[in-house]
Amino acid sequence: MSPPIDEVDSRPGSLRVKRSLGPARSTGAGEGEILQRRVRLLAGLCAGVFGLVALLGFLIPGTGPGVELARLGAQVTAAALLLWWLVRRPFPTARLRAMTVAFVLLVALALALVEIRLVPAVADDRFGISGIGLWLVLALVLMPLPPVSAALTALGGAALVPLLWMMWSLLGMRPCPPGALLAWWLPVAVCAGLGWFAAWRLHCSDQALADARRELRELGRYELVRRLGGGGMGEVWLGRHRLLPRQAAIKLIRPPTKGMAADRDAAERTFRAEASAVSRLTSVHTVTLFDYGVSDEGEWYQVMELIDGVNLHQLVRRWGPLPDWRVVRILAHVCRSLAEAHGMGLVHRDIKPGNIMLCRLGGEIEIAKVLDFGLVQPRGVVLPDEAQSWAGTPGYVAPEVMEGRPADGRADLYSLGCVAWWLLAGERVMPAADGYAEAQRHGNEPAPALLSRVPSCDPDLAHLIDQLLAKVPHDRPMNAEVLHRNLVAAPCWGRRDEQWLASFWRDELPPEIRG
Repeated sequence: MSPPIDEVDSRPGSLRVKRSLGPARSTGAGEGEILQRRVRLLAGLCAGVFGLVALLGFLIPGTGPGVELARLGAQVTAAALLLWWLVRRPFPTARLRAMTVAFVLLVALALALVEIRLVPAVADDRFGISGIGLWLVLALVLMPLPPVSAALTALGGAALVPLLWMMWSLLGMRPCPPGALLAWWLPVAVCAGLGWFAAWRLHCSDQALADARRELRELGRYELVRRLGGGGMGEVWLGRHRLLPRQAAIKLIRPPTKGMAADRDAAERTFRAEASAVSRLTSVHTVTLFDYGVSDEGEWYQVMELIDGVNLHQLVRRWGPLPDWRVVRILAHVCRSLAEAHGMGLVHRDIKPGNIMLCRLGGEIEIAKVLDFGLVQPRGVVLPDEAQSWAGTPGYVAPEVMEGRPADGRADLYSLGCVAWWLLAGERVMPAADGYAEAQRHGNEPAPALLSRVPSCDPDLAHLIDQLLAKVPHDRPMNAEVLHRNLVAAPCWGRRDEQWLASFWRDELPPEIRG
């Protein structure tokens, strides 16, 4: 059995959907996106720097170096702006790499064409580091290219210098002497080697980070195996952990669709905070929350302990009202769960028969577990617009919740009184034609005395349940611990029929539930 659902899928296994969930919405970028961002960064830097070079060239008087610098700056700026404009939309990673290598070599060629004309005039034995070398280091450090692509870029950039020198010589032009060529080329070669080494190390780091992000995304992921059921708030699926031999119940919750994005973000933060609080509950009578977050599809999800059992709504509908000795034990188990939650400042707000399940635990039978702490909130807090609307199930909501007043753990105790009435009488306390009318009856009418409907009930237990259904919170038991003590003190506590229970769990329940 799964956590409570409103509607059971009558075709088990008919939906063979498998989707991956993660502990949170993924924010990691892929290799192509990272490369695209860095290409735009490099193109933007080039446009800015070489735009200044072009401006400087125009300001230098004469027709020599100033003209060369102005031409160089204008050419590279135009190419950089073109590249920046082209990569504003996604490209396949391989094509983006090819465009990056071509741009780096194009800029290196533009630098080499200028330098080879300027070198003869300035070359001597102390010729400094070429701009080509500086450019190759900058480009290879910024670009996360794989080692082979980075090596081709470095070799191509370094080879431009001797290739252009030979071409100039064949054309009969006057290049620099061989000594000046060597002084010019050696720093370029060293820079190209350093750039390739840096690119290789950075690429390895990028790959390690990408692998780490992938591992973190997949470590806590579950596969959705088949749909167990669904209702107005979402669906419940049978889930299987990818790494651990463990199944779980995964509840997909539809997030709010109305309102501004800021409101949805606030609702998501509230969901995470509430789920974080619930995950700290450790009572054996509370279903364990393993994980929570937002799936890649934008659905909120909770990964919970998978329980084979029967909820109290199904139990009464199938087998009728329960004897008082059986009910008092179930209520005591629920009190243990609520006492821990209330002690942490959490109010369940949706205690109802469908949210309490009986199951086996180790060698024990008929252990009650409280499910679906999805509506919890800090006690004493009124949610926005709660005066006009309330969360919960009609017929089980305390009057103060419907009125929008701050609710504490005694609101859950009122709901538990309604659950006890259902178990003992086989019907709701004040049924009505619709949910709204039923909620109004709970807000305005006193609950009938339980003994008037179930004369065979233990009077002490009946009196406790009447107290739970008091309209004023102060008239109810102070807290779940006090209620638990009173339940244990009721005479029906000692009338548990172990043989009957063993027979019921052995003969009446399906094999997967009875163990």
